[in-house]
Amino acid sequence: MTKVNADLPPEELLYVIWQHKLFKPLYLTDGRPVKVLSSGIKQLSGPDFCNAQIEIDGLKWVGCVEIHRKASDWFSHQHGYNPEYQNVVLHVVWEADDGPQIPTVELKHFVYEDVLHRWDRLRTSPTQIACQNFISPVKIYQQTWLVRVATERLQERYDTIRQRLTKRNYDWLQVLYELIMRYMGVPSNTDHFQMVAENLPYKIISRHLDSEAELMALLYGISGWLAYLKEKQVDVSDLTMHWNHLNAKYGLKPLQMAWKQGAFRPYSHPLLRLGQAVSILKILPLLWEAITNGDTDLANRLLTVEPPDVWKETIGKKIFSKLKTFKTGAMIINVLVINVLVPMMFAFGKNRDDSSLTEKSIVWLDSISPEDNSVIRQWKKIGIKPHSAMETQALLHLYRNYCQQRRCLECQWGRQFVANVDKSHTF
Repeated sequence: MTKVNADLPPEELLYVIWQHKLFKPLYLTDGRPVKVLSSGIKQLSGPDFCNAQIEIDGLKWVGCVEIHRKASDWFSHQHGYNPEYQNVVLHVVWEADDGPQIPTVELKHFVYEDVLHRWDRLRTSPTQIACQNFISPVKIYQQTWLVRVATERLQERYDTIRQRLTKRNYDWLQVLYELIMRYMGVPSNTDHFQMVAENLPYKIISRHLDSEAELMALLYGISGWLAYLKEKQVDVSDLTMHWNHLNAKYGLKPLQMAWKQGAFRPYSHPLLRLGQAVSILKILPLLWEAITNGDTDLANRLLTVEPPDVWKETIGKKIFSKLKTFKTGAMIINVLVINVLVPMMFAFGKNRDDSSLTEKSIVWLDSISPEDNSVIRQWKKIGIKPHSAMETQALLHLYRNYCQQRRCLECQWGRQFVANVDKSHTF
C-alpha cells in the first residue's frame, strides 16, 4: 500500500473516485468545463482507463485517461516515450504541478469531502478488518466478489504447485503425494509428514503398491516410528524385517524428528494418520485419474479409507483399541480436498489450458461445508456468514492478502464503502 498524507492520496483512491464519478462538475486547469460521459474501462497495463468518453467545448473525445498523484509523474513514469500513451485524451491528477501539454483536471478541487472522510476512516481503523465497523453485511455480501477472490487464492496456490513441479521435473504424482502427506499431518505435524514424502520418493512407493506390509514398513521406518512402537510392545518384527531389507535396497535412513503426539484428538495422531496414508497411497494413481478427469464424486470416495488390516492387528489393536473406527473422517477428507485435490485440479487445468477443469474446481470447492477457524469467526462477528468452503477460502485470502496489508481500495467491499456517498448532499 502506498504511503499517503492529507495532500497526496494514493492512486488507488483516485481510481475509485474517477471510476465512480465521485466528484462535482469538473473543470480543466485552464478553466474549461469537462463532462465525463463514460469513465472508461480500468486497464491492467498501459493507460489507467481506456474507452473513456469526455466532452470538452462541446466536442466529444473517446480515448484513454491517465491518473497520477502529481502531473509531473507523467515524466517520471516516462509515459512520453511510450506509444501506448499517445491516445490519452485527459490527464487526471491530484496536484497539477509541471505536467505534459494534455487537457488536465486537478481533482482535489472537485472531490466530495465524504469520500476522503470515508477513506481516512478505513486508513486509520484500529481493527484488523478495517471496514468491520462501517460496512453493512446485507449490502456488501456479493458472491461474485468471493468467487473472484477464491479464484485468486487458487491462482496463488497454482504458482506454488508450479514451483514444486519445476523442482520435481513435472512429476505430478510426486507433487500430489507430497501435498497429501503434508496435509495428513494437520494440525501439528505438517512439516514432519512433508519431510517423510521428500525423503521417501514416490518412485519408491510406486514399486510396492501391491504390498501393504512393505508400504507400512517404508512409512513407519523412515519416519522413525518403529523404535517407538517396539518400546510400546507392539509386535513390529515383520515391519522391521521389511524395513531392514528396503532400507538396504534403497539406502534410506530414518528421520530424526520430534513428533507431536499430545494435545489433540486421537484421530489426528500421526500413527493413525500414517496408517490412513498407506491406504491412500495404494490408490494414488486412481485418485490422480479422478482429479484430471474432473470426477469429484470418485475422488471423494477414494479418500474414505481405513488403514490396512496388518495395521489394525498391530498398531490399531495395541494403541487405538478405544477408537470405534479407523476410517478417515469428514474433517481430514475436507482438508485434503480443499488444500490438495482442488488446487491440483485447478493447477492441471491451468497447465493444460482447460477452463472446464478450473471451473469445476471452483464448483467442487463450493460444494464443501464452510471451514471454521479464528479468521472465519472474525468475519462471522461482523455479519459475514460463509455458506461453503469456496467462501471461507475467499475470506481467508481477503483477510491475509487484503485486510492485513490494508489493500482496502483493491477490495470490492472497501471500494464500495468509499464510493457510497450521498452525492446530493456533498456540495
